[in-house]
Amino acid sequence: MRWRRQLYSIGRLLGLLGLLGLLVLVTSGCAVRPYPPVQLVDREPAISEMARAQQHGRLDFIPQAAAPAIPVRVFGRDEAGPPVILVHGLQSHSGWFVQSADFIARLGRPVYAFDRKGSGLSEAKRGHANSYEEWIEEIRILVEMATRRHGSPRVHLVGHCFGAIPAAAFACRYPELVASLILPTAAIHTRTDVSFLEKLRIFIGRVTGRQSYIPIHLQAEMFTDLPDYEAFIRGDNLALSQATAQFYWQVPRARRYIKNHVDRLTMPVFMALADKDPICDNAGNRRFFDNLPAQDKLLKSYEDAEHILEFSREREAFFEDLAAWFRYRDQGHESN
Repeated sequence: MRWRRQLYSIGRLLGLLGLLGLLVLVTSGCAVRPYPPVQLVDREPAISEMARAQQHGRLDFIPQAAAPAIPVRVFGRDEAGPPVILVHGLQSHSGWFVQSADFIARLGRPVYAFDRKGSGLSEAKRGHANSYEEWIEEIRILVEMATRRHGSPRVHLVGHCFGAIPAAAFACRYPELVASLILPTAAIHTRTDVSFLEKLRIFIGRVTGRQSYIPIHLQAEMFTDLPDYEAFIRGDNLALSQATAQFYWQVPRARRYIKNHVDRLTMPVFMALADKDPICDNAGNRRFFDNLPAQDKLLKSYEDAEHILEFSREREAFFEDLAAWFRYRDQGHESN
């Protein structure tokens, strides 16, 4: 019996040493490390169709009282239709979506494509968010400005990929301000995730307040299979490569907020899926769509697209469906 007690004690000791080693490993990654320096320069894309579209927009900076200004690309500023607010994804920024912004503006609607706090040209702390409420508030500021400027009571809200989370959260908070919700390749449900150790670092960062950076595990080939667009993504110095533990902590909180308030999403909803998407969980997103209370809703899937629809061979098909969606709104179907 004595040798069993000794083995048990040795086992406990080894277990404690292993746990201590794991904690040392994890906490060593929780030191506050600055994001690598980024030149906040708005360069013209090397892809000709993107460059042409970008030239049709104007870059503005919307001041905030207690935070850095919000960078916004404005397309169709003088158009008379209800404005459109475009929300980009996790790694991307507004510059990735200039083609859809320009296309929607040519349909007769002013478009405001902005860079989320800490992304793109934003001068806020890179890849950081204190709360998902900040994402909702940024959209609110832009909606207030756009509705006042264009004399419209509501906006159309486009949330690409991760942008679907703040867009849907805003629509849950302020449904009366949303004429329709458009969700291309929505990241409401995703197939990608961080590792177990990174989850521990996120938790420890939440508890201790030490905001280590966690890599964003997305590669250029996950967004598109078109070589020119892959090269654009790989060479984009404004793309977000890391986010803080606090940022990551906010993502499930925002998703829970949407889940708990999904009954408020009664406005028209257009969801678009890429059939070859390695990032989004299409089955989960279909279930989300099916459970929406909206009576006026449309689901489209595009079989030859990886993730970003305007970076795919399905761009024109997607744009045609966008045009049809807005034409239907123009016929007097702006709300339920």
